[in-house]
Amino acid sequence: MEADTIRAEPWGTRATIPAGTGRRALAATMIAAALFAPGGVAQDADGPQKTTSPSRPARGKEKAMAAETAGPKNRREGATVPVKAGRKVLDSVPGFRYIKDGFDPFALCLKSCLTHLGEPRPYGGLVADSGACFRMAWNHTKWDEGNMGLGHLGPEPFRRGMQCAGYRPRFLVRPEWWQRQTASDIERVPRSADGKRSMRDAIVASIDRGLPVLAFGVVGPPEVSLITGYDEGGEVMVGWSCHAEAHPPKDETEPNGMFRQRDWWEATPGLILLDGKLGEAEVRRVRGEALEWAYRVMTMPKNETHEFGESAYKSWCYGLIRDNEFPEGDETTLQSRRFTFWDGIIMQADRDDAAALLEREAESRLDAAGHLTEAARCLRAEHKMCGRAQAAIGGEMLPSAGLADPVKRRAAIDVIQACRNHYVQATKHLALALGKKPPGVVAGAVPLEGLRPAYRSMTLMGCMLGAIRYLGVDVDPAWLYGISGVAFLMNIDQGVDVSGPTSWGVDPDGRGEPDGKHLVRMLPYLGVTIEHGLAAWVENADFVQKHKEAQVFVREKVDAGIPCVSWDGDWPEYTTVNGYTPDAVVEWTHFVDGGYRVMRWETFGRNITQCFRVFSVEPVESLGDEREAVLKALHFALSLGSTDKPVDLANARGMQAYDLWLHCLETGEWREAQGPGMRYNAACWGECRAYAEAFLRLAGRRLGDELQPLFGEAADHYKVVCTSLTQVQNVLPRDMQREALSAEDQARAAQLLRTARDAEKHGLAAIERIVNVLKAEDRTVNQENADMIRIETKRLILRPFTADDWRDFGELSVYWAAAPGPAFDKWPTSEEASKGSVAYMSTSDKYLAMSLRESGKVVGLLAMNGAEEGGEFDVGHVILSTYQDNDHDREALQALIQHCFDTQGIPAVITHNADHAPQLAPLKSLGFTTKDPKDRGTLVITRQEWDERQRQP
Repeated sequence: MEADTIRAEPWGTRATIPAGTGRRALAATMIAAALFAPGGVAQDADGPQKTTSPSRPARGKEKAMAAETAGPKNRREGATVPVKAGRKVLDSVPGFRYIKDGFDPFALCLKSCLTHLGEPRPYGGLVADSGACFRMAWNHTKWDEGNMGLGHLGPEPFRRGMQCAGYRPRFLVRPEWWQRQTASDIERVPRSADGKRSMRDAIVASIDRGLPVLAFGVVGPPEVSLITGYDEGGEVMVGWSCHAEAHPPKDETEPNGMFRQRDWWEATPGLILLDGKLGEAEVRRVRGEALEWAYRVMTMPKNETHEFGESAYKSWCYGLIRDNEFPEGDETTLQSRRFTFWDGIIMQADRDDAAALLEREAESRLDAAGHLTEAARCLRAEHKMCGRAQAAIGGEMLPSAGLADPVKRRAAIDVIQACRNHYVQATKHLALALGKKPPGVVAGAVPLEGLRPAYRSMTLMGCMLGAIRYLGVDVDPAWLYGISGVAFLMNIDQGVDVSGPTSWGVDPDGRGEPDGKHLVRMLPYLGVTIEHGLAAWVENADFVQKHKEAQVFVREKVDAGIPCVSWDGDWPEYTTVNGYTPDAVVEWTHFVDGGYRVMRWETFGRNITQCFRVFSVEPVESLGDEREAVLKALHFALSLGSTDKPVDLANARGMQAYDLWLHCLETGEWREAQGPGMRYNAACWGECRAYAEAFLRLAGRRLGDELQPLFGEAADHYKVVCTSLTQVQNVLPRDMQREALSAEDQARAAQLLRTARDAEKHGLAAIERIVNVLKAEDRTVNQENADMIRIETKRLILRPFTADDWRDFGELSVYWAAAPGPAFDKWPTSEEASKGSVAYMSTSDKYLAMSLRESGKVVGLLAMNGAEEGGEFDVGHVILSTYQDNDHDREALQALIQHCFDTQGIPAVITHNADHAPQLAPLKSLGFTTKDPKDRGTLVITRQEWDERQRQP
């Protein structure tokens, strides 16, 4: 029967084991010494030493187990066992040390058995024969502390392991074990007294012949133990187990440390009996299939409960990214997650043995030696890297604070995905060595090898991070989220639809939503840019032309080795573009098994969202000014705090997004939206706020000690926001459900959203104080660098004044003195006064000269007077009457106001003027409106109004 029909028992109640106890706590401390410690070795008694890779020492509050072996060191001096009728124990069967001698219980037990029989074989060979060192398995239905159980792969690993050792196995199992597996060597016994009698008789008969019995369970979880004897006619079983320390048997141990287990029947779902020797020819045949079997293990299809091979890594990461399932302070839950995480690491720990098998085979398969050697190299690279996932969390013991930290878990996800890439490459080369088509390879595709999006809930940011890393640019993910502004973003669409986290738009040409434009403008501070790309909607008249251009664009960029990010509508998330064929684009996403997705060109953009967007991410020389970048990022965060307009029930951003979210929750409108929008939005915006906290702490460290307390205060508030949004997911319905929330759950979700909203308000207030400090420092800098601002338009250059501008300024002063307006707002017109004015203004970029591009003549003054109490940013202008024509003046003011919105993080721009039509005309033509009917010279425009005006043709 194929592997997709395998079922295996869960491990039961191990999730309740307290921290610092149990087999996995022992495993963690031993891994540090045996696998990842500097200079450490895991040594076979009969084989070579296995070199190990470095890692950090174990840290955390967990108390390490004192006992380290399942072998003779547990001997109790002077202990005796009463001799009763019906007892036989094979005392010469050696014990073994879990972790120190190996990571796979089956191989350890078989090694001990063979040593007793005088046919010793090294652990590395046995773990390779069974295929255990090639496996990765993960339960895709629930958190499962038994993922590493070799039984998930069915009987074949045990069968082959026994056959390669020269023995024919016979499986005696209860009905629930491998339910759909049938073979001549599998015999089922009923779950009754008759079944117990059959198993007991088989064990007794084998021991009487001097043959130990490999058994599932007996002590602890249903992994393999070694029964080496019986007592009281078979009512008590005696033997060795990797799990006896964590799950001590009810009976006393034997004098030499073997377990004694009376209630063995309930804990033993099956036996593996040595059913006779195989001929040499049969052994050679099975060993000759080692590579084929290894490949089957690495490409085993998904079954009802588990994914295998490459897809199992995806499930591991999918579990880690679900922030609500790692509740801070819940030690019982975190301990269970810790055990499951260790399972993944332990499965990777034997990759060196897999590599050794491939290297041995390469010596005799010269035609495939290159691919086998490269596959071995990839597996050794995975083995060397896997311990970094623990380091990302905080150490081998996976401290609770690290497990509960979304940012640290995402760092671990990045390591696991890198390990997955090594595993995938090993699988590819093994397939080529066997003459097979490698999985995931698209025939005829021109690929970008190694380009992968990082696994993030915000898929745009995951793709950006993957593209940036592909270019070799080193960017901390928190810095990317923060500088781009996405860490502070919140966008809620009608009904809290799933589109909210992606509909805020990134257009390569700078058009589109303001949040997307901000991201594009900020990327050069990270050493990359989005300068090229295409976007079109099916309803557009130019869709067909843009569609053709997109195909050419993708081919040119892939051929040049430049990563691209795509949104094609088939799956409403972003992907990386990993290649193309004549008929299709090849993409990569974490939302499908295997990662690759082939999108035929004729369907590109003609799917769910009826649009496409594709753009390249290209390296540029970094702007490098961290202080300036942080200031702009924080200005952007403040711009999201505006609540001066009624909430738009179709779409809301920033602080108003909370109000729309609460409205939809309390009115039930969320049930009308597409998909699991409530939970998805909570997951995405919770991830953003986790990175907001991390970014603020990182910025505090980078920008200096004097600012750290302010950054720390802001970060503390965003931690509350993140925690509250994460907890929202535990209250809201799962998946695609639409049932009404209970009144209690609705009230709980609403309270959590209000807590997040209030914490964010406090966070923005702290950010505003940081911005004020940074701006005060920048004013000092600008006095020495007055030429830092330069804005060019079609006919004008806006720049700081210089000493040579005094004549033009004098002309402007004379004009202004005669213009309508109060006397206090006029300037002296003398030559001396004009020279003094330009000398003063040249020390600050608050005042800009409006000069003609062709002649350089200064024809106006533009002033950025700063933010008023209500948050509006005050600007002023004085322009010679010849150029106050609702043309030149409009061009200058449009550029200045765009600059203010781009750089100052402001909610609105305000101007105070006399009620003079030529002075007000360019402002009104730009969309400014009267703030107060009693003061017709004071005009204002909000950022939203401004952006909407800019989008109009």
